[in-house]
Amino acid sequence: MANEEDTYSMLFSVLKHPIRRRIIRMLYNKPHAYMEILSALNVETGFLNYHLDSMRELVKKDERGRYSLSIFGEAAVGLISRVEEPTKREGKAIRIMGFRLNLPRILTLAIVALLISNVCSFSSYQSLYRERTNALGEVMIQTRGLLSEANRILNQTLVSGIVNFDAWQVMLRDMALQLRLYAIISELDPDHRQQWMQIRLAVDDVTTLFFQIDQKYETVCERCLNLTKKQISSLSALLEGLAIIEAKAFPRKTVIGTNPEIRVDEEELTEAIKASFDIQARVQTAQVEFGLQRK
Repeated sequence: MANEEDTYSMLFSVLKHPIRRRIIRMLYNKPHAYMEILSALNVETGFLNYHLDSMRELVKKDERGRYSLSIFGEAAVGLISRVEEPTKREGKAIRIMGFRLNLPRILTLAIVALLISNVCSFSSYQSLYRERTNALGEVMIQTRGLLSEANRILNQTLVSGIVNFDAWQVMLRDMALQLRLYAIISELDPDHRQQWMQIRLAVDDVTTLFFQIDQKYETVCERCLNLTKKQISSLSALLEGLAIIEAKAFPRKTVIGTNPEIRVDEEELTEAIKASFDIQARVQTAQVEFGLQRK
């Protein structure tokens, strides 16, 4: 019963957004490639990536990279039809009566129609801005949470002086998810795309380092590794940089909802970028200390 309730909750949560419903209808007719969906919806790649990620239970991708509906996606089609069909039937009953209109009346109606069109365009722009800002805010909150958890595990490692590889598996998972989210952030925040991609590069370097350490020592150290002073020092330097990114890259105030607000502090983001370059340099030092690279 609980699983059934979770399924309905997931379906309603995903289908509440009109763009996701459009994607469902498109894929119901036939599978589509990513660029076909992007062209049909006329949205930015980051915005589409956000929605496809939210729909991962409803869509699937084949070996050719074409998207189609999963079993849950097919069920969602029926749900959409049942919800929208009453509205369509009611709409068919509406009839527009004809009137004889003189020229001044026609001109007046044309002006009114133009004004309404402008208002609707502005409203549509506001709606798109709100959706995009909300998407950016949600992804930023998720990314900062993952970075915070990874930093917490790394800090525990330094305090104990021991690498617990079970905990590091969780940290590696969180950092891998971050890499995907930084790419989405860079698309949703084009004004700072280069900065976000630089941060992603630094996090990618750290993730690669941690993966190399895990691969080299996990099988020979029975799930734990006692760190040397130099190894602790090199990891401490990386944690310092990651902590700066966590504190400075993400806006202090992130509001999502009806009136979303995200304010990126340019000075603090610059500090985070400097920290990312320091991280990349310190990764090389850590590789030497862990025997992954020659001096």
